[in-house]
Amino acid sequence: MPVTFHLLLPLIFLLTVFGPGFQSVSIFPYFSLTLSLYYVTHTQFFNLLFLSLALSLGSTFAYLGVLQNHEWALEGILITIGSCFLIGSVLTLPFVIYKVFLTRWSNLHLSTLVFPISWTGVWIVYYYISPIGSWGSYAYSQFGIEPIVQLSSIAGISAIDFLLSWSASVFNLLLNWEYFNSFQTISGEEQPLLATQQRDRSSPAEIKLPWKKLTTPVGIYLSAVIVLFSYGAARHNILPGSFYMKFIDHAIVPTVKLGCVIGNNIESKQSDYFDQTRDLANKGGNIIIWSESAVSVENPKSYDSLMNQARNVSATYGIYLGVTYNKQYPGEKYSQNMVTLFDPKGQIAYKYQKSHPVVIVESHIAPGPKVIPYVDTPEYGRLASAICFDLDFNTFMRQAGENEVDFLLQPSWTWGPIGKYHSEIQSFRAVENGMNLLRCSSWSPSTVYDPFHHIYAYKQNLGVGSMLAEVPLRRHTKTLYTIFGDLFAWCCFAATLLYVTVSWIPLATIGKWPALVQLLNAKQ
Repeated sequence: MPVTFHLLLPLIFLLTVFGPGFQSVSIFPYFSLTLSLYYVTHTQFFNLLFLSLALSLGSTFAYLGVLQNHEWALEGILITIGSCFLIGSVLTLPFVIYKVFLTRWSNLHLSTLVFPISWTGVWIVYYYISPIGSWGSYAYSQFGIEPIVQLSSIAGISAIDFLLSWSASVFNLLLNWEYFNSFQTISGEEQPLLATQQRDRSSPAEIKLPWKKLTTPVGIYLSAVIVLFSYGAARHNILPGSFYMKFIDHAIVPTVKLGCVIGNNIESKQSDYFDQTRDLANKGGNIIIWSESAVSVENPKSYDSLMNQARNVSATYGIYLGVTYNKQYPGEKYSQNMVTLFDPKGQIAYKYQKSHPVVIVESHIAPGPKVIPYVDTPEYGRLASAICFDLDFNTFMRQAGENEVDFLLQPSWTWGPIGKYHSEIQSFRAVENGMNLLRCSSWSPSTVYDPFHHIYAYKQNLGVGSMLAEVPLRRHTKTLYTIFGDLFAWCCFAATLLYVTVSWIPLATIGKWPALVQLLNAKQ
């Protein structure tokens, strides 16, 4: 392998630093994955270790400040490095699978699908077993490109994973066009990578038919991209009830006022939080929640006091009020991170305990049941709650879509540089599950998103303040993801397992199945 190919590694590293992390440039992941595939195409297996190192180091610098708060701590840096190298190892697996394909098979169409299928399959396993949820996903780098964001309504962020990796695979095909249509030395022997395709010549009559080009890997990809982008753009821009050219008096929808009281876990300010709640209610707030762990309750007396005040305020002003608190009585080893929602009559609608405390940072907090509670209301539909880090677990949040939640009320609290990024990646849950999302957060943006990823409120803060937003009263929107969940991603994983299994079978044995040989164009 020429030394010049190794010069791609610093570029891959740099593109990864500004790819999926805090300082994301949406186009860079396409370049990073494409150049990584280009490197893999022309390298030996051993050199994939260098690729893994470049991806791991890039991920480290992309997320380096994740555990930092005002000051850089060595412990946080070391934990981040270890986590990102683990993610880097996961990222390398699809490249290994792709390299195995290049050494054994020569089907042009499959050559562009092996990587996206394995990439999507590996990531869905990561989403289900990772203690940090979907953190690290390349899909989130597409925030702001609305036609792509809308694809998460089809198959979750796995749909974006597939599009990203498929794009890179097709771009790599174009970069290596001569390679994929000529003889290439593999494992020390000169063999045709695409033996069947390279000698296949279409007749003049066939060449004149444009649709023939649509059956090529590039044609299939471009056709799919056109369809997907059209769907995404239409979903974002053409709202229900607005088609076709409706006048505003026919297209306008009722509104609801959502309030957010921002606190930072200081018990002495409990009265201030209720004062802010009353102020928002006087301004017309219908649903008001507090940011995560706004107050602490340390004994039954303080707990009863908080509940009684919340009950009185909600009943007096006729509002839905979600109060948040960190509950830990003397002698208890772990605390409970809670939100309790009161209805306009002062009755408790539901209580919810945070299901996913942040690893390491919240080791003192006991995880709650993995169930999202909800309540049906006559005015605003179905309300539900989950707390902060819970929304990073896209597989957990599917409950909200399956239960047709209309408004998800999310108390949150973050630290250091992660606030903006955190609010962005969690907004994908609104699109996936067809719901409105009120994020009331301390030390990070408080936001309101609708099911089509329109943002109706955005407020930065330094741990205190309030926000009131008047937003369209849109009900739950059915999405393919709420119906089929992660079926597409698990099909990709199953296909990956099948391919890995077949790859262990000697070529001599595979030769006994002519149909399989013809499908894969196995090298003999």
